Amino acid sequence: MGGIIEHFWHCYIPTLLLTLGIFMSIFGLYSGMEKVLEQLEDPGRALAVAQCLRIGIIGLSLVGVGIGWPLDFDTILLLSLIICCEELLETSIVIATLKRSLRHNS
Repeated sequence: MGGIIEHFWHCYIPTLLLTLGIFMSIFGLYSGMEKVLEQLEDPGRALAVAQCLRIGIIGLSLVGVGIGWPLDFDTILLLSLIICCEELLETSIVIATLKRSLRHNS
């Protein structure tokens, strides 16, 4: 019974994270291109880019975790988590600022 749980823990969860990360990265890129082409105003376009960048960054960090976890690359695992947290903080600040500027411009 322990072998099944260990195999699940070391194989299926990282594969799920890797697959989810790839799909999130592709979705972030695709939706970002659509939103950028739709938006005509500068703050709206920048807001769309920042929101899609956030999705892409989360996806890429999940890919890093999905690669680093089963191969025991602690450096890749930790770097992807650190970069994800730092970029989430930055994009959250940028998105909040852009939303505030859009409210004041309307």
